Amino acid sequence: MGKAKKTAAESATGGKAEASAGDMRPVYAVAGADDGLRSRGLQNVLEQIGEGGSVTEYSGSGFELADVLDELRTMPLLGDRRIVVVRDADSFVSKYREKLEGYLAGPSSTGTLVLDVRKWPSNTRLAKLVEKIGQTIRCEPPTGKEFDGWLMQYTAKMGKRLALGAAQLLRDLLGKDEPAIYLSEIEKMVTYIGERPGIEVADVQALVSPMRAELVFAVTDAMADRNVGRALGLWEQVLASDKEAQFKAIGGLAWGLRKLIKARRLVDRGMSPDQAARESQVWGQMAAARVQAFSTRHLESQLARLAEIDVSSKSGGDIRTEVQNFIVAACGSGQRRS
Repeated sequence: MGKAKKTAAESATGGKAEASAGDMRPVYAVAGADDGLRSRGLQNVLEQIGEGGSVTEYSGSGFELADVLDELRTMPLLGDRRIVVVRDADSFVSKYREKLEGYLAGPSSTGTLVLDVRKWPSNTRLAKLVEKIGQTIRCEPPTGKEFDGWLMQYTAKMGKRLALGAAQLLRDLLGKDEPAIYLSEIEKMVTYIGERPGIEVADVQALVSPMRAELVFAVTDAMADRNVGRALGLWEQVLASDKEAQFKAIGGLAWGLRKLIKARRLVDRGMSPDQAARESQVWGQMAAARVQAFSTRHLESQLARLAEIDVSSKSGGDIRTEVQNFIVAACGSGQRRS
């Protein structure tokens, strides 16, 4: 790819912890409540440590601890190591905590376990074991007044300066519900400005302004109705709506999803769908139905998936095709309307 690799923690949260293929450890925990940041952290860990081994992933409920341990203990056929990832591992960790502690007391010499978890209290015996023989990568978003400084620090790590006005405009356009999107947008702008030393307000206006709201929400309407054909057709219109669409497409869809997540959380707290839609600026005749079409968890998962697609696009991924697959998957999930 031609770029110096960023450490996993730097890419996810701006921290200084480092994961490298040359110093492979038997276990990593990628932890944080924010799905987007955690997804970035996990992807970067795998980029760092995955060069010397094969990667096997487990998710959902169709596997047992024995499956994971057998994979870790099997000699690798290609490369030096077997890397086993357990995604959304909170229930897996709760179920097998003591047995995982037993395994880490004498881990495989050729296996690396990567746990993707939302909650990871540092005072547990398991967490202390991971700290002792492995690495914990915390993917936590900044809070309050720290947010602008976090963005500026991340930009500085890429050798550029982020103007305060540009950081403030980013907040106005993107909100704070999905901090991982900010990192992706900054990476795009760093590429966009080339040799210039800093990102200014005009750069944010050029690349980050949301796409036409009516088109974005038309896509989410079609997804809510499980109308795959219409959703895909509207997605093509989104791409054709702006000469900069290749830079804005993911951000525009994420912008729409963030509004739906905000509204859905209000509904979860007891607010009526109509009122929640108004409070979150979700407009249109179908606004209330759109808010109810997916659970909060489904919407958060969709947003995290968009963040993964955005990261993938920087290493040659095909945005058009990946979002098409995202739409098809989303149309088959969630709460079907009666």
